[in-house]
Amino acid sequence: MPWLRLARPREDGEQTGLSVLLALGAACGWGFSDFVRASLSRRMSVLSILMGVQLCAMTLVGIAQALLGGPPVGTDLAWGALAGVGGVTGSSLLIFGYRVAPVGVVCPTSAVAAAGLPLLVSVARGYVPPVSSFTAIAVGLVAVWLLSRGRGGNSELLQDAPPPNLRWIGSWTGSGQSGVGDLTGALMGLGSGTGYALTYLSYDQASSAAGLWPVLGSQTVVVTVALLLALARRQSLHVPASELRLVLAAGVATAAALTCFLLATRSGPVTTVAVLVSMSPAVTITLATALLKERTTARQRLGFVLALAAAGILAAN
Repeated sequence: MPWLRLARPREDGEQTGLSVLLALGAACGWGFSDFVRASLSRRMSVLSILMGVQLCAMTLVGIAQALLGGPPVGTDLAWGALAGVGGVTGSSLLIFGYRVAPVGVVCPTSAVAAAGLPLLVSVARGYVPPVSSFTAIAVGLVAVWLLSRGRGGNSELLQDAPPPNLRWIGSWTGSGQSGVGDLTGALMGLGSGTGYALTYLSYDQASSAAGLWPVLGSQTVVVTVALLLALARRQSLHVPASELRLVLAAGVATAAALTCFLLATRSGPVTTVAVLVSMSPAVTITLATALLKERTTARQRLGFVLALAAAGILAAN
């Protein structure tokens, strides 16, 4: 089908420093949002957090799109909706994986799959990054694995939290519930990463003139799913007034991250962007270390160094 442009190839010159900066901005936004949502998970239900954050993000993106102007295009909305499906699928499989296998297996497998699959798709489509970029991407994938691998025990932040149930929890924990075993965990992680990779690739398909409509399409899917789940479970989506500021802060960060990611795919190859945004655990861990005095492991510190090296190489290209 001629309209299908999975991981559309770009000329090497199009990989600009702007795309690297935007991708790193997206990683910072998601890393901050994940930190806030993990903190909120001690005091609020996951669906309440999800609905509050995503509604805030969708509202902000909608206002921005109204200011930008431009009518929606069905194809771009469809790609955005598919991105939302990928995100929901990725999170759902990650939730299941956390419940049946060690988080230390599920989370890094998901992170590396999400970052690496766009590269495989690009190569299959005939686009091979230059040697320097390929090397940086490989280093970045190792960094993502190390950052997501966590440690043997649970984070102090999550000691009183409900069971792990969304992607942001995995940044800190290194063990999950015993059960089916590592193979199932790896398969769940692979499926989860595939869902997130679908999100990345779907955003990459939107036309450069689409504005922010693809983001609105994806957020509509996520909010709809959260609402349906809440109705099915007869669960309240109430956000306590005392937590409203944190929910709004996470929503603003999520909106910024989504916008930065979409713009990054328009100025550089999704292969690079996917790897850089998958380094968001570095931001989450940094915040946990600085604000909660949590200790990092040697492999996480190595992951930081490799992430900086990969970002520097990509920015220099």
